[in-house]
Amino acid sequence: MNILVLGGTEFLGRHFVKIAKSKGHKLTLFSRGKTNPGLFTDVETIIGDRTKDLNNLNGKQFDVVLDTSGYFPANLKCVTTELKNKVNQYVFVSSCSVFDYNDQGLESFDENGTLVNLDIDKNKDAPETYGARKYHCEEVVRELFKDNHFIVRPGLIVGPFDPTYRFPYWADRISEGGEILCPGEPDAPLQFIDARDLSEWILFGIENRFSGTYNSVSPHSQLKLGQFLEMVKTEINNNCEFKWVSEQFLKENYIPCWSKLPLWVYKDIQGFLKLNSNKAISKGLKFRSISESIRDTHEWSKGIYKEQFLHKVLTRDKEVELLEKYRRSV
Repeated sequence: MNILVLGGTEFLGRHFVKIAKSKGHKLTLFSRGKTNPGLFTDVETIIGDRTKDLNNLNGKQFDVVLDTSGYFPANLKCVTTELKNKVNQYVFVSSCSVFDYNDQGLESFDENGTLVNLDIDKNKDAPETYGARKYHCEEVVRELFKDNHFIVRPGLIVGPFDPTYRFPYWADRISEGGEILCPGEPDAPLQFIDARDLSEWILFGIENRFSGTYNSVSPHSQLKLGQFLEMVKTEINNNCEFKWVSEQFLKENYIPCWSKLPLWVYKDIQGFLKLNSNKAISKGLKFRSISESIRDTHEWSKGIYKEQFLHKVLTRDKEVELLEKYRRSV
């Protein structure tokens, strides 16, 4: 197939391009040429900004476009309008952040779960508008590609080349050993998907002309935070000791979930990690072993991104301070 990829040189797009190339598909990358330029020298690359330069694609036709980086509905309107007569199918990577996870009445969220508040400033680039903006982007794609859209809603995407440091944090920390502060409770839910698994399934969906909207993350209720950390310990370094610290204590000491201590969320929003992906699984979505994702990501991440992310995660000094304070409080 003839596939246009918007971006394709950083994380999910990078894995997708590699897999699609290996299966003999024809690829064209459209990007600004700023992230990993020259990564795919044997793939046609057209330089341009998606907000203003899509006319650089005039005269070209594609079977499908993969869009991993649409965040603003106004931009999606311009992109989909420009590509309407150039591509047959639009594949859009959205997010499970479209759901309202304060609705605790459900055990898990399928594709029809309660949505976040959609009455927002659609041009405001802020965490609190992210989920609603993603949903509005979905609606733009559905409007212009009514019968030929394929919308994917992943949760946390992990694996090599992850630019966020959320998944690599725990393996890096456990590799250092010693007493390790673990947040909340061991039985807190956890979900993610390896970028390679997601890429393979997206390509499978393209090849088999999937349409509609799909949650796409690991099966809900099958993994807990404590179980995951024990897996990391087994794979990376057994010479460490987990010290579980209560959510209340961490809140009182202004330690936010997800960012300072990745993969952990507060109890009242744990629906975020209870996404139901049965629809995608029934359509062939598969998952490699968690141990493989841990090993491969840690091997890649060592010494690459760690230094530039240390200011965002819990530092060793702060960790020691909190553990001492917690021991005195219980």
